[in-house]
Amino acid sequence: MEDRTIVFADIKGSTNHLSRVPGGISGLLKEIGKLPANTISTKTWGDAYFAVFASAHEAVRHALEVRDGLRFHDWRAVGVTRPPLLRIAIARGAWLIWQRIC
Repeated sequence: MEDRTIVFADIKGSTNHLSRVPGGISGLLKEIGKLPANTISTKTWGDAYFAVFASAHEAVRHALEVRDGLRFHDWRAVGVTRPPLLRIAIARGAWLIWQRIC
């Protein structure tokens, strides 16, 4: 049994932000060019997503890249006056537990 790292994230106050960026959280991640890469599994729904990574390092790097992408993107170009706030949680554990939800 191998350990894996999972990133959970959702947009705080998503109604205001996602209404201007089509495609829910996937559209938002595309807008900033930060779709999860090098993942074992990724799922999105509405204003949230999770991505499973083989290493904690890759998971943390992804979370920081998304945070910075949201912070420094030109949101005014799509009619949003303040950058969306992303809530992120990172957990590491046995892959066997996560296989059932992926």
